[in-house]
Amino acid sequence: RQSLEARIASLREKNQSLQAQINALKQSGRLDGATFRASEKDEPFASVFSGTVFKTKYHGKEEIFGVVAAHTIAPDVAHSSQALHKNFFVVMHINGQRKRFPVEIVQVSAPSMLDMALVKFRPQDEAFLTPLTVQPNVQKGEPLYSHGFASGSETEVPREVLAESYLSFRTTIPVPRDKRPGFCGSPVLNSRHELV
Repeated sequence: RQSLEARIASLREKNQSLQAQINALKQSGRLDGATFRASEKDEPFASVFSGTVFKTKYHGKEEIFGVVAAHTIAPDVAHSSQALHKNFFVVMHINGQRKRFPVEIVQVSAPSMLDMALVKFRPQDEAFLTPLTVQPNVQKGEPLYSHGFASGSETEVPREVLAESYLSFRTTIPVPRDKRPGFCGSPVLNSRHELV
């Protein structure tokens, strides 16, 4: 019992530390231009989902992409290729202002692989974005958090790695199932605001 109480106390302490980091992040606006709210249809939003802007090397050149959960834009995974070149709008807050950008789906993962679709912003819009950098290494027990739009409202939640495998890891998600719609596609970040 003492061991369990010590574990609970440790988790509470980690949660408080992570919440303080999230609050500091909110005040610094570090996720402005890095996360977005998206919809298949133009406003008012219907079927709202979250997305993440990140930077990576592609064909030897730094490229900016957005990533969303494939099932939000291609629910019938057997026909996910039909989502290619589909266009929709994303909304993000940048310097306290709400900005709207058109994006195009440029890649959808195979149904047997990850639930991911890549989107591309127009070159003229990339200057407004603050892409996250990718950190491929994550440790079990490392404090993480997500920033997304659960039930259409902007929200941040602490997460923790439960299990790891070669290609992925599983985390906690302290959002009740009925409050999760819209949170799919939100980033999982470490305390250095890197995308894991």
